[in-house]
Amino acid sequence: MKKTFYFVTLAVLSSMLMASCNKQETLPDGYGRVQLKLMPSGTELQTKAANTTLTAAEKLISNYVIGIFNSSGELVNSIPSSGVVSANASQTVTAEAIQLPYGSYTAYAFVNLDGALSKAASIDQIKAVSLDLPTYNSTTDLAQVGSLDFTLSSSEKTATKTIEVRRLVARATLGSITNKVPEAYGDMTVEGFYFMNVVGNQNAFGTEDPSTWYNQYGQVSVPGWNFVTESTSTKPCYSKFTSNNVIANAASKSFTEANSIYTYPNTSEVKMSYDGTGSFSACATYVCVVVTFANDPQGSGTRRLIPIRVNKYIDGAGSGTPLQANCAYTISSLTISNLPYSEKDFEDGKVNLDEDQLDSRGAFTATINVDKWTNGGDTSYTY
Repeated sequence: MKKTFYFVTLAVLSSMLMASCNKQETLPDGYGRVQLKLMPSGTELQTKAANTTLTAAEKLISNYVIGIFNSSGELVNSIPSSGVVSANASQTVTAEAIQLPYGSYTAYAFVNLDGALSKAASIDQIKAVSLDLPTYNSTTDLAQVGSLDFTLSSSEKTATKTIEVRRLVARATLGSITNKVPEAYGDMTVEGFYFMNVVGNQNAFGTEDPSTWYNQYGQVSVPGWNFVTESTSTKPCYSKFTSNNVIANAASKSFTEANSIYTYPNTSEVKMSYDGTGSFSACATYVCVVVTFANDPQGSGTRRLIPIRVNKYIDGAGSGTPLQANCAYTISSLTISNLPYSEKDFEDGKVNLDEDQLDSRGAFTATINVDKWTNGGDTSYTY
């Protein structure tokens, strides 16, 4: 069923605003016309690294609305989508032309937000609406937002503008894995791939402070050693591998975007350290690869964890920043050379879930490609 949402336009302003019009109509005194175009997908919003195919969730545009705000941040008009829009590689959606009094405006495009902002009549009210990750970034349509400023005046009565939208989430994809553990352990099976320490709340502008967290320390609840699984993890933070996921000893295998996972950005760079007790405190987001081995000394089916911190994006100037929205993090090369710690190791208190301790074991190396979901800014680093 199609889901479309509308902004509530203030009644007192409705008499001032004219309906959509064609370009041949004469403009009233003191009015200009703006034609807005929305670029919801296409080459400008694809990653450029090894994995460049957008998933169905990343391409599909179910609905959008363009809200137009005056210099005081009040909503003065809105343009809802007239139907379902399916994005493709070169699509630009052209919204209806509207007339507005001369002045300076900001246009915001909200894509796939399913009515969350339908009662907002100002920018401040929109900022106050908190979006929950499982609700607004499910495996169907990913929320996207974009904005631009424009002015209508006696010297510039008409304007045509294109709004480029950005996704509110970051994406992680598992690329290539190599099984280089001692031969005696046999085949390795990739069971799952999930985010630890997931920021679960955000607003449409990406400016809300984190207050909701999922998969805290990779646990169902904190304190405790009850690790998340597909059935207990918050979607879309977990991906379960069910086919073509066995890697023979000394072999490699590549995976695709079909197993991508998503999170709101996390500004924290604090390393994770958890000993099985205590409450959660904000720390960096990690991806965790879950594997099993055919001949595991702790028993068949023992889940072993490979947490990889993904809190780097390097821009053209070379400065590092934490996990960012609208960026894709691809583990292009993960080599497992020693038996990773198992859930049982943590439960028995033999080791903390701590980045430094995990690194000291020398169980793996990982190269991560970081790409903007827009053109440019590609880089990679080795963990």
